[in-house]
Amino acid sequence: MRVLLVEDDPDMVEMLQLILGELAGWDVESYLSGDDLLEALEGWTSPDLGLLDLNMEPVSGPELALELDRRGRRDFPILYLTGRPPTAEELRLVDGWIQKPFTFDELMMQLREKLGDRLPL
Repeated sequence: MRVLLVEDDPDMVEMLQLILGELAGWDVESYLSGDDLLEALEGWTSPDLGLLDLNMEPVSGPELALELDRRGRRDFPILYLTGRPPTAEELRLVDGWIQKPFTFDELMMQLREKLGDRLPL
């Protein structure tokens, strides 16, 4: 399974690469900003799942989801990673959200709960 991770906290990126990459055996493609991802879209292959930090600068998770839609590159489920509940407006752009902080078991449970049959485990 290919996972897109866009998170501006390098420690969180490292932890998620360990959890999803090494422990779950998934291929994790990570970016430290939405701008980094947008610059890499040329020749980019869509993932099976996107995990976006809700509160990033200069491009937030909601702005990034909108831009992927606008460019016709949004053909995968997206979940926010966030320390606060998203607003209704932010949430309408994605498939759900996962509360930070979380453990490996909590993350996997949330992924299964939010994505169900769309999550190829």
